Amino acid sequence: MDFPGYKVKVAGLNIHYKLCGEGTPVVLVHGGGNDWHEWKQNLAFLSQHFRVIALDLPGFGLSEAPDIPVSPFWNVAFLKDFMDSLGISGTHLIGHSMGAMISIIFAADYPEYIKKIVLIDAGGIGKLSRKGRFLLAVFRTTDRLRGMKRGPKFLSVSAEAWLVRDRLPRIKSPVLIVWGRNDLYLPVSQARTAHNLIPGSNLHIFPGCGHAPQRESADEFNSLVLQFLEETA
Repeated sequence: MDFPGYKVKVAGLNIHYKLCGEGTPVVLVHGGGNDWHEWKQNLAFLSQHFRVIALDLPGFGLSEAPDIPVSPFWNVAFLKDFMDSLGISGTHLIGHSMGAMISIIFAADYPEYIKKIVLIDAGGIGKLSRKGRFLLAVFRTTDRLRGMKRGPKFLSVSAEAWLVRDRLPRIKSPVLIVWGRNDLYLPVSQARTAHNLIPGSNLHIFPGCGHAPQRESADEFNSLVLQFLEETA
């Protein structure tokens, strides 16, 4: 299926996004190792039920990169401006990994924008596993040798500054936490931490998945998310 692409100027940057479907908006926020392609196995299904917007964050995919180092909090301010530029409010928000970290802060700081939120193997709840740190180092080395650039330059701050656990109890929207039991980067124990800290949240662990259940078990993921987004309080 061909997903139409568009550009919009946000924070002085040309930002690329995919838009398909009609109805209640659903904004998809990818992680730090991908772009809108993270959602290729979910867009067609979700767009049958919602107006789906899958953006490339600044410095990823076809979106222009900022010329300054940025942080997750910079991306939260950017995401608000992006939604305002497209007239998006009362949206469902789905984030993966770094995108879920951004979504956590956004939902806590701007609850008036959010209907429901889905967090997939969210960053910022705990530290990367030892194996995860090793794999990231390997990827960075490989990218450097191949002359590849993966995303924008991020602020060099302490690991603690990237944690968003303090925001979790402040989220008031209904939350579905999704995690792969075999995630090599973020242990499944962090999913249970988030579940305990977010009042009334739902937790679903995919037993045969790693860091990206939305790709590794797309059909089950799509059905689970649709049921969650469509169910009434």
